[in-house]
Formats: sequence, C-alpha cells, structure tokens
Amino acid sequence: MRARLVEVARREPFLVVAAVAALASCVLRPPDAGYREYVDVRTLTCLFCVLAVVRALEHTHFFSVLAERIIGVLRTRRSLVLGLVTVTLVTSMLITNDMALLTLLPLAAIALRATGNDDLLAFVFVMETVAANLGGMLTPFGSPQNLYLYHFYALDPRDFVRIMALPFAVSALLVTAVCLGVRRTPHDPVRFEDRVPRWPTALHLLLFVASLGIALRLLPVAAGVVVVAVLLVVDRAALARVDYGLMATLALFFVVAGNLARLPSVGDVMAELLDRDPLVVSALASQVLSNVPTAILAAPFTGEHAQLLVGVNVGGVGTVVASLASLITLRQYAALRPGDSGTFLRLFTLVNVAFLAALLLTTRGAVAAGWL
Repeated sequence: MRARLVEVARREPFLVVAAVAALASCVLRPPDAGYREYVDVRTLTCLFCVLAVVRALEHTHFFSVLAERIIGVLRTRRSLVLGLVTVTLVTSMLITNDMALLTLLPLAAIALRATGNDDLLAFVFVMETVAANLGGMLTPFGSPQNLYLYHFYALDPRDFVRIMALPFAVSALLVTAVCLGVRRTPHDPVRFEDRVPRWPTALHLLLFVASLGIALRLLPVAAGVVVVAVLLVVDRAALARVDYGLMATLALFFVVAGNLARLPSVGDVMAELLDRDPLVVSALASQVLSNVPTAILAAPFTGEHAQLLVGVNVGGVGTVVASLASLITLRQYAALRPGDSGTFLRLFTLVNVAFLAALLLTTRGAVAAGWL
C-alpha cells in the first residue's frame, strides 16, 4: 500500500498536493451547503471534452502527421528546432499546453534522433515547454487557468485576445530569437509512415469544434453530453485516456479556493496583495503554487481581470512547478535520459527565469502605459 501511495505521489504530485490542501481547508471550513457553489461545471466540462477529443484525434495520428509534414521539409538544425518549437506554440493554442507537449515531445525526440541532432534534446524540450506555456495564453482553451478565468469573468473572446495579444507577441518573438541562435547545419530530411484515416478524423474534428463552441459559450454546457455520447460509440479508448488526474486536481483546487475565500483573514490578505499589483503578485505566486491554483485562488479577490490573466500566464514560465506542463516535460526527459535530470533542470531554470524576467518587465510596462 505504501509503495502504491509513493508511486501515485511521484506520478501525480499536483493531485496529492491538491488533495492535502483540500482536506486542510475542509478542517478550516467544514462542509456545508456553500460547497455546491465551488465547482465551475462549465470549465470542467470544456476541459474534459477538449482532452477527450484530443485523445481521439491522437488515435488517428492527426496532430502527429500534421507536425510530421512540417518537420519533414526542414533541412537544417536551425529550421528543425524552429519548426518543432513553433508547431508546439501553435498547437498549444488549440489543445491546451499539456496536451500539446504530450503529443509533440515524443515526436521531437524521434525527429532529433533521426537527423543526428540528439545533442539538442534538452534545449528543444525546454524551448517546447516555454512555447507551450506561453503559446496557450492566446486562446481561452489554451490552458486550464485561461478556461477558468474566461468563464469566471464572463469575458468576450475578442476582449480576451486583445488582453493577451501583447504578451503573446513578445513571447513569440523571444522564442523565435532564442531558436535562431542554433547553427544552420544541414541534415537529411525526416520521413514518417503514419497516415490519417479520413472519416474518423473528420468526425473527431467536428467534435473538437463543438468542444471549442462550449468553451466560447456558443453552445450550452449540455452539448458536452453529446460529445461524450459520440465518443462512447466511436472511440471509448479516448475517454479512458483522459487525464483524470488533471480533472481531479482542478476540482480539488476549486474546493481549496472556495474554502479560503470564505475565511475573512485569508480574504483580507489576498485582497490587499492583489490590490497592490495583481500582475506581479499572481506571476510570482505561480512560481510556488503553480498558475492554475493561483488563478482559482486570486480571481474572487480582484476585479483586475486583465492583469490577473496576464500574470498567471506569464507566471507559467520560471520554476519547474509554475505549470503542470513543465512537470510533464521533466518526466518525459527523465524517461529518455535517466540520470541527466540535473543538467536539464539547470538549463530549464536558466531559460525560464530569463523569459519570466523579460515578460514581467514588458507587461509591467504595458500596465504603466495603460495598455492593460
């Protein structure tokens, strides 16, 4: 039993932390009728549908083949790195940052090995993680914290994109500039064998559009039942492979946030801190708490939705615990290079802290200029 608990803690550290925090908060605020208001059903429904449909699309190799077609024409080390990282950045806007990494990190490892560029594995994994965490900021469904804040503040899609346009543009430019530092050494093209079946893929893409419609409030939450029902018929395995750990973690953090929000002392402290500088406070809090729980905890205590939204997204870079996606990368790298995690973490921290500093300076300047 003990060994099993240790394995769960190793595989799902955020879930364990969320469970302990939820239990502790329940001691401070015993269960009552108010608990029914904690969980954001639309956010969880949207996230579940997106994760399930992405898993179904993985079975058809849709994202892999799309990325393979792009990577297959890249003939130099520089273009390969830039292509891998750019594909990750764009994909994270559509299928959440953690799903983008789960899909594309293995592909990157194969492409680098096939072209004799295996020495770039750590650098590419770090840059793909930065791209996933920052690329996902541009859309409401690019990350769990975006989904939550988008629904919590009832934002308009155009307003959301307007808020995130500047930090996204700066992020994309920085990511591109770093990748251009790789030498332009030629290599053999990459060839892959996967093919995409037409009709299953078309059906899954239709379900994907429906999932985005729920996220954007164009369809009712009840439409999620239709998405799940179709998948039960055509691809039950996709439902089995949904990241239920992420779903449970998010639900538990709703409980933590709901309980803490009802404690006057905690509410006063949170409100005071966020009143001083919601952008910087949320970005720095994300370095310790991670950006999803930071968003859930902070939202009830500030009306500065733009600064909070930017803060938790920018705060996704920095420490390895700042985003769940970063822990996914660490696990994937450790599996490929056992015993080399220390070297990877040093490079990861150096690059991420530099990005965090640059983005905080830029976005803080935008706030001072009245752009946010």
